[in-house]
Amino acid sequence: MNILLDTSIIIEFLRNNPSVITNLEKTFQKKTNIFISILTIYEVKRGFLIRPASRKQELFEEFTKLCKIQNLSDKSVELASHIYAHLHTKGCLIGEIDTLIASQGLELNALLVTTNLKHFQNIDKLNCKNWNN
Repeated sequence: MNILLDTSIIIEFLRNNPSVITNLEKTFQKKTNIFISILTIYEVKRGFLIRPASRKQELFEEFTKLCKIQNLSDKSVELASHIYAHLHTKGCLIGEIDTLIASQGLELNALLVTTNLKHFQNIDKLNCKNWNN
């Protein structure tokens, strides 16, 4: 099984959210493939530049070493284009980065773990779960 962690889950991890920590520990024990999008890395790193937090930044850098980094591919860009068109037709667009992260989830056939289920609920065939409960 593949799991793709959305930026919102990484933020909760950095806030030491007990539910997120417990779910991550269980997932690492199962030797599941845990992915982080390069876009999530961008979002988190730009946040550290705006609001420095050296301890959290070190924790983030160490955590990313335990995960597989998912870069954008031609396939994810193609899938994102289709997602955008579908959501545009339905009148429920989401942010560009969320659209691209969703496409990576589809490309990996992964469970997208996020606290923003509402952002992703209208994307066909994308499996999502919230670990923040």
